[in-house]
Amino acid sequence: MNNQKIEQLVKFAQEQEKNFAYLDAAKSYKNIAQTFFQEDKIQYILYLNLSGINYKKSGLYDEAIEIFEEIEQINQKLGLNDINRAHNLNNLALIYNIKNQTVKANSLYDQALIIYKNHLSSDETDNNIANVLNNLAVLKDKEGDYIQAENLYIQALDISTQFLGENHVDTLTTLNNLGLVYFKNGKFIEAEQALNTVLQKRQKFLGLNHPDTSVSLNNIALIYYKNHQYDKAEKFLKISLNITANIFGANHVETAVTMANLAKMIDKQNKYTQAKELYEEAIDILKKTLGEEHYETIETIKDYKNIANIN
Repeated sequence: MNNQKIEQLVKFAQEQEKNFAYLDAAKSYKNIAQTFFQEDKIQYILYLNLSGINYKKSGLYDEAIEIFEEIEQINQKLGLNDINRAHNLNNLALIYNIKNQTVKANSLYDQALIIYKNHLSSDETDNNIANVLNNLAVLKDKEGDYIQAENLYIQALDISTQFLGENHVDTLTTLNNLGLVYFKNGKFIEAEQALNTVLQKRQKFLGLNHPDTSVSLNNIALIYYKNHQYDKAEKFLKISLNITANIFGANHVETAVTMANLAKMIDKQNKYTQAKELYEEAIDILKKTLGEEHYETIETIKDYKNIANIN
């Protein structure tokens, strides 16, 4: 085995990931696994997992599922039931949740949580539990059970803050999600405080041109939308859309979601032609990436049809 060659390829893949070239990174990690580690299943799983994570970041969810399902098959064949298997189950559940297959996602989250709780021996394991609780909350959020989602986010936030600190990227993700569910529960002051805190910290620690900062800009626009300040919401969404499109590309799910949000703000300002064009582009991307039956696609089409003079 050419260790120097492997080291060079891994470094190259890591650079691609660092530069948000997630699809290239996914292909690189998959190539490393298949070329060098067919006989060493532990290493094979390691690099295949990195490939799946980057396929997910690229918005290629079917490819990510294929990767994570293969890893689960290997884990079962080898009789592995360790922390790494729980990681994979969690990743797989996350993708199924995105694809709106919530029953399957819930089952996988439960399996992952059981494994994590059986390995309560380190701070890392506690952080993993916080991650699963956050993901379960996302699922409950999607199902419309906002009270349960809020409780789960609070549990996850407490654990993450204790073991990772209040400025860690995972802690900020959970606080961001909690802010959004506060909004859905009508707790608008708490929502605004949480979301503003996350935006300020992401700008400070991650910079403006980062996917997480773009998400926060999107969420602050939601607050302005609630306050009927549509021009300010539009300003934040345009910045977010520019960041997202530059990082992920024009045909990514995140780009489409931001585009649809911007269309909604423009529609509220009676700029119907511009809103219609944005909606149509967003819907086309969502149909290709998530499918016509996905809730995100369905809701965006509903908003599109509500535009004045659109039947």
